[in-house]
Amino acid sequence: MALWKRAGIYYVKLTSPDGTLLRRSTGTADRQKAQEYHDRLKAELWDLQYLKRKPRRTWDEAALRWLKEKAHKKSYRDDVARIRWFTRHLRGMTLDQVSRALIDRLISRGLARRSDRTKDLYVALIRAIFRKAMREWEWIETMPSFRTYARGGKVRVRWLRSDKRVDPAEHPPSRRTARPIGARVPSRRRPKPPFFAPPLRVSTGAGGGPNLDRARTVLTGAAGHIHQIKEL
Repeated sequence: MALWKRAGIYYVKLTSPDGTLLRRSTGTADRQKAQEYHDRLKAELWDLQYLKRKPRRTWDEAALRWLKEKAHKKSYRDDVARIRWFTRHLRGMTLDQVSRALIDRLISRGLARRSDRTKDLYVALIRAIFRKAMREWEWIETMPSFRTYARGGKVRVRWLRSDKRVDPAEHPPSRRTARPIGARVPSRRRPKPPFFAPPLRVSTGAGGGPNLDRARTVLTGAAGHIHQIKEL
C-alpha cells in the first residue's frame, strides 16, 4: 500500500529505482494532495536515477553544512545569528525556491530600522552560502543575483577631541606629496659633467716629423669615453 493514514496524516511508502525503501510523511490530511506528493516523489527519484539530475537541496541542509565547514571562523557567532534569522523565514524551502525578490522583501521588512551596512552583511552571508553551493558543493546550477544596499559616496566623518588634534607645525607633510596627473617628476640622478674633447696629439719621430710609419694614435672623445685607434 503506497498511502496510509496515521493520526490524521497521510504517509507514503515506495521503493526508489536503486532499491531503497522510503517512508515519508506528506504533512497533509487530504488524500488527493497526499497522492500528488507520492507521484511527484516517485517521478523525482526516477529522474535522479536515470536522467542524472541533481537532487533538490533545502536551505536547512545548506545552512547546516556551512556552519560545519566554517566553525573555525572568528565571526562564527555572527554567522550563527544571521543564519538563525534567515531560517525563521526559509525553513523547508529548497535552494531553487529562494529568489532575489524573496530575500529583498525579507530584509527590507525585517531589517527596516537597520543601516544599509548591516543589511549588506546579511546579504553577503547568504550570497556566500549560495556561491559555495553552486561552485563547490555542486548542488545548484545557478544562483540569484542578490541586491547590495550600501552605495558609494558617503564619507564617514570622525571628530577629534582637542587633545587629539594634530598640529601641522609639529608634523610637517611628507616630501612624497601627491602630484597632479601628467606632472613631470624631477629626476634624482646626478647630472653628468660637461664633456670637453681632449686635444689632438700626434707622436713624432726622432727627426721631428710625424712618425707615420710605425703608428699613428688619434685620441678622440665620444660620449665621455676615449677610444684609441691604431693603424699599421
